[in-house]
Amino acid sequence: MNTLIRNNDHSLQNIQGTLVFVVPTYAWRIPRIVEEWIRLTAFKDVEEVYFVMDCGGNIGNAGYYNRKLCEKKGFNYRGTMEIIMPENYLAMFDTPEDEEAKKTIKQAVPVIKQAVSYIHQHLPFPGMSLQLKDKFQSSIVNTVFYPLFCESRCFL
Repeated sequence: MNTLIRNNDHSLQNIQGTLVFVVPTYAWRIPRIVEEWIRLTAFKDVEEVYFVMDCGGNIGNAGYYNRKLCEKKGFNYRGTMEIIMPENYLAMFDTPEDEEAKKTIKQAVPVIKQAVSYIHQHLPFPGMSLQLKDKFQSSIVNTVFYPLFCESRCFL
């Protein structure tokens, strides 16, 4: 996907089955550059779509926006899985010490295995328990925060 985004390539993608987007969380949603690429790219033979998002704290209400994107594309949305990883957003947070980072990664392994299991069995990811702050972060805060603090150069 990075190469396609980098080359501004929106040519037809023949998937033939399950499509899994594994992306970082930018301001409690998928990166806008990824969302735009998905929106502008044609896909053929996609049977189901999953999103796996890594984050330093939480993904907010990203699943809502992923589902809406899938509805616009005509995809069978199967859910969004949150994978907590060591914080790496240096603009606002300190990175964890090595031991804390290793502990976080170790705790993520069973969640990753669970996500893989759901995908292999073609089961929807379980829904996430949401709070009002999650909806607030992925909507209003995202609108203000994203253009000020998020950078998409890693995709370009």
